[in-house]
Amino acid sequence: MKYIQFLFIFFNSSSALYANSDISCLSHYVGRNQLIYHIKNLPFSSDSRVIKKQAFEVSESMKVSDWVMTELRKKSFDFLNENSKKEIIDLDFLCLGAGPQCAAASLVLGHSKFSSLVVERSDYVAKTFAEKDFYINSSELDQLSMHQFPGGLGDLADYTSFEFAHSQQLATHIQVQQLISKVPVLFNTEVVEIKKVEDREAIKFLFKTKNGLRFRVKNILVGSGLGDIATKVSDPNYRDFFSSQYELHIKQPKQLQLVMTTDTFLVTKKLMDCESRVMTLPRRIAVIGDGDGSKIVLESLLTKSVVLHPETEIIWVGNEYKDFSDFYRSTKGFTRYLQGIFPFYEKRMITGVKGYIQSWKKNSDGSFSMTAEDVVTKKVSDFTSDMIIDSTGYVSFVPTLKQWIGASQTLKDEVGELNELDLKSTVLARRMVDSVTSKELNVYLLGASAGNLASRAELMNSPNKNPVSIFNTVPRTSSFLSYLTQTSKFPSYRGKKSSRQKVISSYEMIERIKLKLAEVN
Repeated sequence: MKYIQFLFIFFNSSSALYANSDISCLSHYVGRNQLIYHIKNLPFSSDSRVIKKQAFEVSESMKVSDWVMTELRKKSFDFLNENSKKEIIDLDFLCLGAGPQCAAASLVLGHSKFSSLVVERSDYVAKTFAEKDFYINSSELDQLSMHQFPGGLGDLADYTSFEFAHSQQLATHIQVQQLISKVPVLFNTEVVEIKKVEDREAIKFLFKTKNGLRFRVKNILVGSGLGDIATKVSDPNYRDFFSSQYELHIKQPKQLQLVMTTDTFLVTKKLMDCESRVMTLPRRIAVIGDGDGSKIVLESLLTKSVVLHPETEIIWVGNEYKDFSDFYRSTKGFTRYLQGIFPFYEKRMITGVKGYIQSWKKNSDGSFSMTAEDVVTKKVSDFTSDMIIDSTGYVSFVPTLKQWIGASQTLKDEVGELNELDLKSTVLARRMVDSVTSKELNVYLLGASAGNLASRAELMNSPNKNPVSIFNTVPRTSSFLSYLTQTSKFPSYRGKKSSRQKVISSYEMIERIKLKLAEVN
């Protein structure tokens, strides 16, 4: 019941700001027909029946997630039990990171003759999605799923009847794919060292983990996504303070900090929601970055559990839009975040600051003074804030891995077919190369770990323009692993279907999973 309680808090977006905002004013910018489409398909609603339906569907996905994670942990324990007497565990494939890419890879590896394992630092599969509350920005349409896994089970329409799924529903969907793959996941397993060794004329990799496990591996698959929480602000004093604030968050995740990232802010908000606590924010909030993360943060401020100052000012660094008209035009007709951004512009709470942060200091009264510079016009902007939400990005694990194994900075494109897009030749993954010998290493970067795999031209012809989305990466990973392991490719139709299926109950989904497990075993 606890999580159902916070779901009602999350889904009820009738905050004072939102309730007092005349959403019909959007027609001035959007046009009446498009407005009707937007309001019907965007995730937030003031209709109590819709809110209850959304909350119920998410709570059902949580029940599935609880069952799946219990099964995954059992398999993890079984793997450790079976290998407890081994000094070194030999593997054909070791996958780093229990997210969508390793789930896609596992679905292929589970049908191969190769020994495989996924290692995950956290205690969860797809924790990036599971630990937060937000709506994802890719659609689940009546005749198109943007979240199908080749060889997997179902799609997001099994969990949601809405176009935009909740992050928990996506997490559950990924967890299901990992479970049915048969490839075990070791949780709370942090790799602290990898060495490249010659073994009978073949290069292998010796892994050492924080909890004392050792692996000897023939192939490494990196599916760790965008990487760890970090900042791209260059000021050294800010970076030090950012690190100290992140350490505080780790120790006290239920407490609001002066500097937060999109991730830490959403995690803290969810934990406070679970305890029915409101989040009271200061007057001046600096949001740094103009990607999806910053928009998700603004959207989350509209929820009932957030109390904004009556004179709230949001200094949006990296925001080039003078007003809502500019913002809307930049989306070329549609954005998932339209409903969440509009009220702030309507109330004139947003001050856009072009450029990047050049300097930062903490003032005696606890506020922050910052300077941003537009790299094109060289215009300098000075401003002060009481809180910072840093949405500038992540730091990849890839440079550390390169250093450990002596890999070159250059990566080799692994090219192959992607039938779903009728592409005879496209980049499916990237491969590391030895920095001394220039020989290719059996270390492969999947999905976002490899950077942007889809070209601009390919994205132009894709219904999803995000190069690191599941829609544009998972089919590539699946196709590449089929090629690498010389196994038959799974049928994949790029998410196309004749009609949208109905949402099924948690009981029915768990029964489907059981049948699938019995089938693959």
